[in-house]
Amino acid sequence: MRKIEIIVHENRGTFLKLTEETNRPKSEPNKPALNLVLCGRRGAGKTSAAKTILGRTELHSVSNSSECVKNQGEVCGRWVSLVELPALYGKPQETVMEESFSCISLCDPEGVHDFILVLPVGPLTDEDKGELETIQNTFSSIVNDFTMILFTVESDPTDPAVVKSVRENRDIQELCQSCGGRYVVVNIKDRKQISEMLMTVEQMKPDMDNSSSILTRKKHLHMHKRDITAPLLDPLQFAYRANRSVDDAVNMALHFLLQHLDSPGSYARILWITDFLTDRRQFVRLGKHVSDYLLRTDGQD
Repeated sequence: MRKIEIIVHENRGTFLKLTEETNRPKSEPNKPALNLVLCGRRGAGKTSAAKTILGRTELHSVSNSSECVKNQGEVCGRWVSLVELPALYGKPQETVMEESFSCISLCDPEGVHDFILVLPVGPLTDEDKGELETIQNTFSSIVNDFTMILFTVESDPTDPAVVKSVRENRDIQELCQSCGGRYVVVNIKDRKQISEMLMTVEQMKPDMDNSSSILTRKKHLHMHKRDITAPLLDPLQFAYRANRSVDDAVNMALHFLLQHLDSPGSYARILWITDFLTDRRQFVRLGKHVSDYLLRTDGQD
């Protein structure tokens, strides 16, 4: 202990203090962490692609191939989380919903930054096309701007035969266009193209430096709640609806009023409420179900 004190004294009282922290290495300030979802049909090679991206020969796996699995590692100076999403095409809607929420949950709290569709170079199958369509339907059209295709080969990706197979195949090009033309061909036995893949990921999101995600569990749940409840809402309900305002409500009221006044001998009485949001009894109606009343005071004119 005396020797340590002497060393500290000789260093003018400066010393380095080490504390036990998480094993996750700190990414460089200009390279925020990424949460990426690998998707594709069964047998597309998602696990092999994950091993290549992370530079590992062994990955955490699950006994059930229909479960989402998450692996992490440092790639090109940044921390990357890869979530393998099981094939969704052809599964019941309830199963698709469960697995999609499980996938998003593994990326919380930051959320998903981008989706990567894994495809082996070769002719497309109906499953390949159906998988992308299912993903777009499940996660909404927002994923179209944040999805890229990762073509995998076991040879040189610049080989003329490989390049021709990708660029001259009409089905493949149509699929690429549905993802904004974003794709990378990677040799799963070589990591040379991984930096190119990450550059493509960054280009998909201009504000990636702010670590902004496109999808969190809260956003995903909200989208599906909106889709389910929209057909059940009262058509005269204007609050909390997209592209609806007070002007719309006034115009609708005037329309019904003028329609009524078109009838001979009719009249109308207008009641103007100056404190509509004061001591207001509010409730929620969903189909035939009505919630309990809640007294709210949100403001007063």
